[in-house]
Amino acid sequence: MGESTAIAHAIFIIVATILAGMVAMVVLSKLSSLQSVISQGIQEQEYAYSVKLTIVYGYYNDSSGAYIFYVKNTGTSTFGNISNIDVYLGPANGTLQYYPYNSSGGEGYWNYTELGIRDGMWEPGETVKIYVYTGESLGELVKIRIVMPWGTYFEETIES
Repeated sequence: MGESTAIAHAIFIIVATILAGMVAMVVLSKLSSLQSVISQGIQEQEYAYSVKLTIVYGYYNDSSGAYIFYVKNTGTSTFGNISNIDVYLGPANGTLQYYPYNSSGGEGYWNYTELGIRDGMWEPGETVKIYVYTGESLGELVKIRIVMPWGTYFEETIES
């Protein structure tokens, strides 16, 4: 009986060691995945904070029926996919209206022209001319809000 008890204990210890090793592998794998997700989130936040836009100047152009805004990338990162930006415009004390991007422009839409290197990338220091086609003046004071794809926005009230 003593010998069979020793063998049973040995088998139990071996099985327990194998199970503990398997649990440790699963835990380490999950920790590695969590570290990767956290690291990616931190990198995205660093990028979001390094992009900064300054709305320098704007006016209403009667002949094109559009507001024209000069917007400078005053941050430290280059931003691609300029057309993915959301643009809102309206009277300074009123409701802002969403204007979707359309490369051809047209009433109810916005488009842009790069004033630097025309490569679809908004480099630090580069100014982009944004056209918001309203069809009519929205008043003496207008507010523009430019929303980045990750939710950060830049806004300014402009006397037109």
